[in-house]
Amino acid sequence: MTDALAMELVLETARYLGIGIVTLIHTIDPTGVLLGGAMTFGGPDAVLGRRFLQRVREEVRRRAFPVLAQRTVIDFASLGGDAGFIGAAGLARLAHRQKRHDA
Repeated sequence: MTDALAMELVLETARYLGIGIVTLIHTIDPTGVLLGGAMTFGGPDAVLGRRFLQRVREEVRRRAFPVLAQRTVIDFASLGGDAGFIGAAGLARLAHRQKRHDA
C-alpha cells in the first residue's frame, strides 16, 4: 500500500466518521464528541492525526445544522491511543474489587 493510498483511506474513514457524528449531534445534541483509542492516528502531535481530525470537523461543518456544528466541540480524548487499554484495566479492577467484596 502506498502512502497516498493510506492517506486516502484514513481521510475517507474520517469522512464517514464525520457523517456518523452528524447523526449523533442531530439526535442527542451533545456539547462535545471525543475521539480516542485507535481513531487518534497519533493525535494532535502527528500530521496524520491532525489531518484526520480536520477532515472529521470539516464533514461535520458541511452536513450538520450550523448552530449545532458551531457549538459542538470535536477533539481527541486526552488519553489518546491508550484509552482502550486504560478503560479495560479500570473495568478489570472494578470486577476484581466486586469479587472480593462479594466473598
